[in-house]
Amino acid sequence: MQTLCDWVNHCNAEGLEGLYDSPRTGRPTKLTETQKQVVVGWVIEGTPDREPDWKLESLQLKIKRVFGVSSSLEIVRCLLVRRGLHYITPQTHHSKADFEAQQQSRDAFSESAKKILPDGLDRNGFGYSLRTSRGLENARC
Repeated sequence: MQTLCDWVNHCNAEGLEGLYDSPRTGRPTKLTETQKQVVVGWVIEGTPDREPDWKLESLQLKIKRVFGVSSSLEIVRCLLVRRGLHYITPQTHHSKADFEAQQQSRDAFSESAKKILPDGLDRNGFGYSLRTSRGLENARC
């Protein structure tokens, strides 16, 4: 009840503006807004060796080298996420992988799993699923 009264008092004193959160205090960021934009530019342009993506560790080291600012990997990750850049890693495939043999192995495993599971209980009854070439089927968390 006290929280509701506090919000009503804010609204009465300041109008609708009183309902918005006020700026919070806290430790100021080590990077300026311009430096943050430069970091985002690095990510968008790609890596110097033309790799498709940056590793957080590489960005962390470059920030330290260029700006002299130490930051944790979490700070670097949050900087990217707040700018709409989400760090994802594609599943890579070995250049010498035999995809047909891998699919045969998956199929054999699937058949074996069906034989050992109790009757009437599918493989998802245990809360897991098998990865196939099409991705996760019937995933359950």
